[in-house]
Amino acid sequence: MVFGYFSTTVCPPALIFMGQHQEENERLLKEGLPDDVWFHVDKVPSAHVYLQMPRGITIDTIPEELLDDCCQLVKANSKIGKKMDKATVVYTKRENLKKTKMMDSGEARKSEIRKIRKK
Repeated sequence: MVFGYFSTTVCPPALIFMGQHQEENERLLKEGLPDDVWFHVDKVPSAHVYLQMPRGITIDTIPEELLDDCCQLVKANSKIGKKMDKATVVYTKRENLKKTKMMDSGEARKSEIRKIRKK
């Protein structure tokens, strides 16, 4: 089941979706909007978190508090990431994720990746 959350760090609250399993991640990949922002703990298995971009906000202007909410959510839902003192979280616009027939369910090639380190 795909989970939905509201971050109240911005007004109006921002909608965040999370998939914990390959099938859920695949669904989010297919149904996500091009401007949604995808988050994942770098180099370890983790949930996929998608931020539905609030009106007037771009990937370059995501408020720090909202960015932190997404990073903490993806880190907390990674078996390995949640045990790390600091985890590197990668994020990019949904339109930068590409799927090929040879890839496993929930897997995608990423481009224009940004990285952030979070406690």
